Parts: sequence; structure tokens; C-alpha cells
Amino acid sequence: MTRQRQGGILILGGCGFIGSALAAKLRAEGFDVTLLDPLPPRDPTFRDRWIPGRMEDVPPTETILRPGMTVVHLAWTSLPEPSNRDPHGDIASNLLPSLRWLEGCVETGVSRVIFLSSGGTVYGIPRTRPIGEEHPTDPICSYGIGKLAVEKYLALFRRLHDLPYIVLRASNVYGPGKDPFGRQGAINVFLGNVVRGEPIRIWGDGGVVRDYIFIDDLLALFLRCIDTRIGDETPVFNAGSGEGHSLRDIVDRIHSVTAADPKVEWTPGRKVDVPVNVLDIGKARERFDWTPGIPLDEGIRRTWDWIRSLPAPGTGVG
Repeated sequence: MTRQRQGGILILGGCGFIGSALAAKLRAEGFDVTLLDPLPPRDPTFRDRWIPGRMEDVPPTETILRPGMTVVHLAWTSLPEPSNRDPHGDIASNLLPSLRWLEGCVETGVSRVIFLSSGGTVYGIPRTRPIGEEHPTDPICSYGIGKLAVEKYLALFRRLHDLPYIVLRASNVYGPGKDPFGRQGAINVFLGNVVRGEPIRIWGDGGVVRDYIFIDDLLALFLRCIDTRIGDETPVFNAGSGEGHSLRDIVDRIHSVTAADPKVEWTPGRKVDVPVNVLDIGKARERFDWTPGIPLDEGIRRTWDWIRSLPAPGTGVG
């Protein structure tokens, strides 16, 4: 495969968990990487390649976007559960700025847009298991509706303006670099509870089943998306492990890896949580010759080792 280096790579939301890891990986692979994010880069060597600000505050001008550039869109300000409390804010902070940046990509003539969507929310209540890309999309939260809307605008802009794009519908991404002391991401948050000696809080009875993908496996897929020629197929791909694990199973595996016996606090289930979400990754496997390589127990172990190395809660993670 031929590297698509012309114009460099711009990562919208490049200083968060996935963006920071992707930026480091791309630089190691020889790409010229620019980051746009309101937060500063975790790696200070990216300071001279950092554009401070949110998408809604920074105009997509020719000084940022260049012909032939690859734009990786990771930026999103909301989370699934709280997004339903402020759908207007979700639209203003995410959908409208995304649309403006897509228009800028068309005007500039970028090489492609790679958008990180949400395999955990765009499908809604599953009718089949595992969930393939052709499964109906019926999200039950504003977060998923917004992600799906950006997907639709990408498809529209390809039809109207020949804008090349790829959508990755990611499952639950975990691993070193993701804040274990935050609110999102069961594996990292549960491990953060353990390291601080706090109980693990679970909504519902622990039977909710999710698909978890280790960060390194997702990065490998991003690289394939940058390298691979975009054909005429619908460029939407699930990005997960293809395996489902209940929250109870995650707690058991954490116990096995850490040798800790964490207390669990059970709280009422949430309407925003679908009971099962396991992605069919066959399309991505075939199109990109890609297969996740980190088993869940190994991923939990690597994440646990990283969390134990942190100096204090909330330092240098996101």
C-alpha cells in the first residue's frame, strides 16, 4: 500500500485519549501531523503542531486545511447519557461545527475525511447479534443521533462534491491513556476504582453486554484507513473486537488480573443503555486485512499496569 503523505494529517480532537495515541503513532510512521483541540498536547513535542480551540471556534481556513490533506475527525464534546439532557447543545457544539468543517474540506480539496462514529450508539436496540453495518440505525440518545447525522452528511458530500471519506463505527475503546478517574469507559473507570480502593458502580444488574477494543488495535485500523485507496463501496466500517462481554464478566476479569476483590455498588439501569451491543467486524477485516490482536485479559493487564504507574488522579490523561 502507498502512503498518503501529501498535505499531511489534521486530527480534529487530537489531544484526547484516541487523538494523542493516534498522533504519536502517525508521527512514528513518518506522517506530518497537526492537532486541533482546546486542550494542549500531552506530548510537548507536538506544541508547534497544535492549533488551540474547539471546532466551533476555529474556522476551517486555507491556513489549516490544505489540498491533499487527510482529516481525522475525532472531536466530540458530549457523552451518550448526558447528551439527552441537552440536545440543543449537542447540535450546536458537534453537528453544526462538523458540517462547517466538512464544507471546508470540500472547498480545500482534502484527500479524505476519516470520521470516528459510534458503533455502540448509532444502531440503537439490536435486532441481530453481532451487528453488521447494514443493521438499521435507530439511536436512542442524542449522541448517537449526532454521530449518525455526520455520517449522513459525509455520504451527501461524497454524492454532491466527490468528497472521499471513511467512517469507523467504534465500539468501547479502552487502554493506556484513557482517564481511569472519569465517567466514561467501563474498563478504565473500573480499574481506576480498584486502584483507589473504591467500589465499582454498575447500572442495572451487570448483564449489559458490550464489545471492547484495545487502543492499539484501533490505531492499526486507522493506519489502514489512511493507506488504503477508497473504492466505490459504502465506506462505513465497524471497529471492535467482535466479542461481547457483560459488565459482570469485566469485573470478574479485573479480579483475575489485579488479584483485587472490589466491592460492587448496584444502581438502577439507565434508559440510554442498550442491553447488548456486539459488532460484526467482518467487513473491516476483509477490506483492510485487519484483525484485532490484543485479547481482553491482556488489554486489561496492560491498562492496569499503566494506571498503577500514574502519579495522581487526572494527571495527563483524557
